[in-house]
Amino acid sequence: VNAIQGKKALGLVIGEEGWTVYRQGYESDRDIAFLVTSLNTLSEAKRGQLNLDDVFIETLEAEAPPVTLVTQMVPLLMATDIILLGFFFAAAMVFNEKKENSLTALRVSPIPVFRYLLSKIGVNVGFSLIFSVFFLLLSGFFNGYTLTLFGVILLSSFVMSGIGVLLGCFYSSISDFIYPAFIVTLVCMIPGLLPLLSDIGINLPVSLVEWIPSYHVFRETHHLLFQPGESQAFRAVVVLAIESVAIFGLCVWAYRRRYFRLGPSSKMALTKGETV
Repeated sequence: VNAIQGKKALGLVIGEEGWTVYRQGYESDRDIAFLVTSLNTLSEAKRGQLNLDDVFIETLEAEAPPVTLVTQMVPLLMATDIILLGFFFAAAMVFNEKKENSLTALRVSPIPVFRYLLSKIGVNVGFSLIFSVFFLLLSGFFNGYTLTLFGVILLSSFVMSGIGVLLGCFYSSISDFIYPAFIVTLVCMIPGLLPLLSDIGINLPVSLVEWIPSYHVFRETHHLLFQPGESQAFRAVVVLAIESVAIFGLCVWAYRRRYFRLGPSSKMALTKGETV
């Protein structure tokens, strides 16, 4: 069981002889005293059911360095900046083509809708992967476990880029896109704000939060930094794969209906040899 207070993790083992607290080595004596007092109170309340009279404290490392703020910010930056990169760039590419009236020409273009959408989403997925590699290299956290993280980033970026392309289909300019983009950004930041939300009494179920694409990037990056080997990458891949198929299907439906469908006026223009 982990007792979290002020970003400090304390291991707690319940045995026949009593409680054993495992500390990292940098926690303050005040935190330890607070925990011991709480355990003694709980032990007295449970007396008669459990024979837990003593509390033992074992320090894993006497001078373990505390986790720096920069290290704590890495999972949040990976889950927001890198994933949102594809979201904003994909939408901007669509808006630029609308401004140049390139989307109108798609009605008579031989390019299928699948290829058009994959060209927009694929480029931004590549940008996210390249940016994540540079970010991990510069921050010094690149190791063997990053291959799993890159797979999660690939799918998460695919989902977010698809959302950017999908929303770009329904808005005419970046100025109109600001408010939905703000909402999407707030939603993507929820996984990193879960401890803060819990402190103010807002407890979101994991079964709901895990459908946010940035959640899996945040979780895998956290495991990469603090708990190597303990990963739920398989579940993350399954959830993100489902989201990827759903978002891409919506993009195909929206763009085929709005831009790739050849309407009566376009057919008449083609018959007369006019340019659409």
